[in-house]
Amino acid sequence: MATRLERFPLSSNARYRWDEWLDGGVWRLVQGDDYTASTNSLIAAARDKAGRMGGTVRTRREHDEAGNEGVIVQFVRR
Repeated sequence: MATRLERFPLSSNARYRWDEWLDGGVWRLVQGDDYTASTNSLIAAARDKAGRMGGTVRTRREHDEAGNEGVIVQFVRR
């Protein structure tokens, strides 16, 4: 028997947690822990996703005390 779902399920191979990371809060993402692509690729993907959500994303590349590369992101609605 068919079942109605509340929303379309996320793909099991969804790479990043955009719904969480682009919630308007400020997030520090660390390469290797939170994403595996290059930081430039992650920033491009974040900008693309933010645009599709009707906004933009602020970004700042950084390195933590251990030398791990990462990026700070914040979604801003237009």
